[in-house]
Amino acid sequence: MSIGSVYETAYRGDFNQVKVKIDADSSLISTPDENKRLLIHWAALGGNENLVDYLLDLGSVVDALDDTNSTPLILAASAGRLEVVVKLLIEADAIVSEADVLGATPLHRAAAQGRMEIVEMLTKCPHFKVDACDSTGNTA
Repeated sequence: MSIGSVYETAYRGDFNQVKVKIDADSSLISTPDENKRLLIHWAALGGNENLVDYLLDLGSVVDALDDTNSTPLILAASAGRLEVVVKLLIEADAIVSEADVLGATPLHRAAAQGRMEIVEMLTKCPHFKVDACDSTGNTA
C-alpha cells in the first residue's frame, strides 16, 4: 500500500475521500493493489465499519482473497476489529472457515493475537470447525 493511495485512505477510514474516488472511478471497488488486496481488505483491517458496509453495498466481494489468501474477515479478526467481524459474519455472511496460505482461519488469527471476544464469536458460528489445523498442525 503506497502512501496517499486510495488503499491507505480506506485503511485510515477516510470515508468521504474514498467515496469521492469511487464516484470518480467505480472500478476501484474491484481493483486490487500490488498485494491483491481490495479496498474492503484495507477497510476491514483498519476497522472501518461504515466503509466496509458501503463497499459491500456497492458489490465488493466479501470473501475476496489477497496474495496470502487472506480474506477481509481474516484480516479483521487478526487486527481485533470486532465491529467489522460482526458486519462481515452476521450481515454479509462471510465464509468463516476460509484459510490463508498458512492454513490459518479467522479463529487461528484471532486466537494468536489474544482477541478473545472475536474468538468467542467465531466459535459460536454454525458449521465452524474449532479444531481445524493450520499448516503446522496447530489448532486455535
